[in-house]
Amino acid sequence: MQVPGDVAVVGFDDIDMAEVADPPLTTVRIAKELMGELAARQLLELIYTERQLPIKSVVATTLVVRASCGCVTR
Repeated sequence: MQVPGDVAVVGFDDIDMAEVADPPLTTVRIAKELMGELAARQLLELIYTERQLPIKSVVATTLVVRASCGCVTR
C-alpha cells in the first residue's frame, strides 16, 4: 500500500521525525508539558482531598498538515 495514495496516515504528538519522514507525517500537536502538569495537579488533588471528583481537562491541539494525509498544502 502507498501512503498517501492508498491510505492516509495521521500521527499524534508531532515528534521530530514526523517532519522528515517520507512522506512527511501529518500529525496532531499537543502541549505535552501542559498535559503532564494538568494530570499531576489532578492526581495530587485526588490524593490530598480524598474526593472522587470527575476528571475533566481540555488541552488545545493543532493539526499539522503534511503529505501523509494526501492533502496538498500551499
